[in-house]
Amino acid sequence: MGIVRKGQRVSALRDAILRAAEGVTVLSARDVKRLLPPSGGHRPGPGEDLTPREREVLGLLVQGLAPREIASRLSISYATARNHVQSVIGKLGAHSTLEAVTIALRENIVSGP
Repeated sequence: MGIVRKGQRVSALRDAILRAAEGVTVLSARDVKRLLPPSGGHRPGPGEDLTPREREVLGLLVQGLAPREIASRLSISYATARNHVQSVIGKLGAHSTLEAVTIALRENIVSGP
C-alpha cells in the first residue's frame, strides 16, 4: 500500500510500485503528517470542521429541505447545494442525509426545526 503524490517523477512512481509489490508501505513524511491527528491531541468533535455555509445548509436539511430547495433558498446553483450537502455528510461521518440530520440533532450542532 502507498501514496504517491501527483506531480512526482515517473521514477518515484516506479519505485513506489516496486516497493509496494514487496509489501512495503510507501508514504512520505508529509503524507504521514496529514494522516495523523494534530499533535495537540485535540480531535475535533462532530461538526466542528463545518464551514458557516455548511452549517447553514445543515440547518436547512434539519428543516426538511431538499438540495433543490436549499439552492433556491440560498440563491446558489443546485450543483453547489448538492456539493455542500455531500460535504456535510462526509464531515459528519454520515452515510446519508438522514443520518447527517440525526447526528446534527443528537450532537446539538444545529437546533431543530
